[in-house]
Amino acid sequence: MPLVRGEQIATWGDPNKANGYFGTEEKSRDAIAGDFQDIPIVDISGIFSPDLKDRQAVADQVRDACIRVGFFYAKGHGVPSEMMDKTFEWAERFFELSFDEKMELFINNQDNYRGYTPMYGSGKPDVDGLANANEAFDWGLDAKLNDDPAYECCDPYMKGSNVWPKQLPGFEEHLSQYFSKLRDLGRVMSRNIALSLGLHEGSFDPYLTHPGCSAVVAHYPPIEPTSTKLGLDPHTDNEFLTFLAPGKVRALEVLNRDGQWISAPPIEGMYVVNVGDQLQR
Repeated sequence: MPLVRGEQIATWGDPNKANGYFGTEEKSRDAIAGDFQDIPIVDISGIFSPDLKDRQAVADQVRDACIRVGFFYAKGHGVPSEMMDKTFEWAERFFELSFDEKMELFINNQDNYRGYTPMYGSGKPDVDGLANANEAFDWGLDAKLNDDPAYECCDPYMKGSNVWPKQLPGFEEHLSQYFSKLRDLGRVMSRNIALSLGLHEGSFDPYLTHPGCSAVVAHYPPIEPTSTKLGLDPHTDNEFLTFLAPGKVRALEVLNRDGQWISAPPIEGMYVVNVGDQLQR
């Protein structure tokens, strides 16, 4: 399973229709007092500072956010907004390809977890026999690593080569650069997580030298307000950390301890970072 995951959630369409991700927006309006009501914003620019005091100041905020909420908005992350915007543009161009063109990269035909997942191709079927109302494209570190003993800790499904659409020259180059940028961010952020736990900053380094990390762009079409269908089933991420770049349409929601769904609206230029199962344990 991946240690660090990056997600780019493309939710273009009618902003008046919900793009279901975790739950329904109506539930979030009745959040009960006593638990978190919103997602905190943390300026993480200090993680790049040579001054330990700056890094510790971020670690203290990250610790508080991770314990209280498990999620936070990250600003000052160092990924250029132009690169994030361009990734959304490439994602939109990919999902506009014909179904047959996208299915040339069908993820079930690959030896690893790379490629295209069609609409309703993941998750548990609902009463109508349909699963998650989204389509996605996964990619990661493009290298054949199966014979490298340094990668023994890496899930076999996270190794190997990517597959790319031949109809979109430039797609591979940009997404590969974006992946590298997120992987580097994940490594630095993981050192700050260690600091937030009172550990040496390099405590996780042996596990992140060759991390089992991946990235995905996902498209959630508009859903009618009266629909009970979700873009993605309620879930936790099994990774160590997830960096999620939401689209412009409000969709993501987070479940608090009182059982209420709290909306996490997109904030331009920021990632939503969440604790995965590996770190929570």
